[in-house]
Amino acid sequence: MTSQRVADFLAIAAAGIGVMVLVGWLTDNAILTSIDPSCISMKPNTAVCMILIAMAVVLVRRSPVAWRVTARVICGVVAAMALLTIGQYVKHADFGVDRLLYHAGGPEPYTVYPGRMSPVASILFLAVSAAVGAMGTRCGARVTKLAWPFCMIVTTTLMIGYVFGSVSLVSLSSDTPISLPALLAFTMLGVAIFAVHPDRSLLSALNPSTPGGLLWRGLLIPALLVLVVVGWLRVQAEMAGLIDMRFGVALFTVLVGAFIVVLAGRTAMTLNRMDAERERIAAERDRYFSSSLDLVCVADLNGRFLRVNPAWGRTLGFSDDELLSRPFMDFIHPDDREKTIAAYDSPAQGHEVTALENRYRRKDGTYVWLNWNATAPTGPDRLIYAAARDVTEQKTHEEHRRALTAALEHSVEEARAANKELEAFSYSVSHDLRAPLRAIDGFARILTSEHASQLDTEGHRLLDVVRENSGRMGQLIDDLLQFSRLGRKDIEPRTVDMTALVHRTVERLRPDMGDRKIALHLHPLPPASGDAALLEVVWTNLLSNAIKYTRPRAEAQIEVSGEIVDGHRVYRVRDNGVGFDMQYAQKLFGVFQRLHPATEFEGTGVGLALVQRILHRHGGRVWVDAKPDQGAVFEFELPTEGGVHAVPV
Repeated sequence: MTSQRVADFLAIAAAGIGVMVLVGWLTDNAILTSIDPSCISMKPNTAVCMILIAMAVVLVRRSPVAWRVTARVICGVVAAMALLTIGQYVKHADFGVDRLLYHAGGPEPYTVYPGRMSPVASILFLAVSAAVGAMGTRCGARVTKLAWPFCMIVTTTLMIGYVFGSVSLVSLSSDTPISLPALLAFTMLGVAIFAVHPDRSLLSALNPSTPGGLLWRGLLIPALLVLVVVGWLRVQAEMAGLIDMRFGVALFTVLVGAFIVVLAGRTAMTLNRMDAERERIAAERDRYFSSSLDLVCVADLNGRFLRVNPAWGRTLGFSDDELLSRPFMDFIHPDDREKTIAAYDSPAQGHEVTALENRYRRKDGTYVWLNWNATAPTGPDRLIYAAARDVTEQKTHEEHRRALTAALEHSVEEARAANKELEAFSYSVSHDLRAPLRAIDGFARILTSEHASQLDTEGHRLLDVVRENSGRMGQLIDDLLQFSRLGRKDIEPRTVDMTALVHRTVERLRPDMGDRKIALHLHPLPPASGDAALLEVVWTNLLSNAIKYTRPRAEAQIEVSGEIVDGHRVYRVRDNGVGFDMQYAQKLFGVFQRLHPATEFEGTGVGLALVQRILHRHGGRVWVDAKPDQGAVFEFELPTEGGVHAVPV
């Protein structure tokens, strides 16, 4: 149950007492007005004020604002009634406020003013009205801290008077004592005020886990109860004539003293257990403090270490006395002192410090890097608890990594510059070599067409050789330029339907097959993630090689298949062509490297180099397995990038 609900419940209970009293007056029921007919009754105006102030307690913390304003108006009305009643007692006058609602009958016991509110009740109404009316204001907490203890002290004192049957104590030496129903209602209101606006410092003092709370719970409250009970028993025994006054006083003193000794002993034992537990926790804390690999310390706001753990001596080489005898700024690198001072001001202002890095001097003059975490000052001494970790090795690695990164960036810049030079060179080669090749081919064609009659058979053969080699040289230049451009072309990855891509490549290569008898076995292929245009170049080179090198066979057998192996997509092209010796396999993927003479199989030796470069840029690889005159199997793999779904390209 929340404090607000507790306050509401107690306020409603107090209002209920007021309603009960009013009903008692209307029905002439002495039990409802006084609980004990032999005691004084609760007056009608007291009952009405009790109902009103209880309503104010319920409304004062509510929204909207109109409810809070209503509560303060009610408090003003109740306070005015209480002040008028006190004025009547002081002036020995009758202002008529006692008969505003109900005119009490004849004389009553213990009072010469029938129908008039007790002066004690008037004072309590003033205190409660002030406390409730001040709630929500800047001074509300102070007023509450004064009002609710005052109410509880007065009501407790009066309740003891009722227990002991002391009229003078109940009335506090006034003409009119407070009634028992009013006393119970005021007790409830005092607790309700505390619940609405609790004193946190008092709550912490009453915490049973603290020594003060333990003393309150285990000693003070039972002692008060014993004093009341034993005192009441003594009074009853004396009134019954069982004991005389002197014996009663002696017995009271012995019983109360014995009980207090027992309570004190029990509380002392509990405090001893708590102290032993505190010492055990302190010992464990000290063991952790001493065994920590991190540098742990306690510092004050004057910039000095008050305590350091052994890790400081192991890391810096200084003794504890050397570290504690000087300000810790003396050990910090001069370049790091300014930021350390700035960071040190944060805990001093109540903020935590994390991830501060500075350098501390070793005894040999070298420095270590420390990474700090510090708490805000705690306790009455305003001490700062901090821990540091030696990150010198980490900082060294970071410096090395930065140096490598800088070197790599420099290398990348050099590579970019080289690529630009290569691009310029490629353009120059393309432009400067093509012109003389075109001239050579043109002049050879003119000689063949216009001067054929002047050439013999050998002359015609030589011109054909010239034209054939100039054409081959042009193809070499084209292949070289294509190989160079691949290193600069941006890859545009997407999901590629490899089956559709192979079918389209085969259809494009149909003219190269002529009327040959070729059996093509195309199996379904897993999709791949990559640049569709570049992967088409891979399939074009591998399939054209298979078609070319199966030319000596009466029936060429070419098989294309693929599968997923260990998370990679593997594709293969198998043929029954001329094959080759595997000791020369690595030469296949070099530029202009060939295992067969150009007179036997056409080509420039760039196609497989293109294949390897494209696959490397995709994060894949290519390999081959072959035997002379038994065909070859070219395989390549591409990495899998999550779940892919085939789409036409």
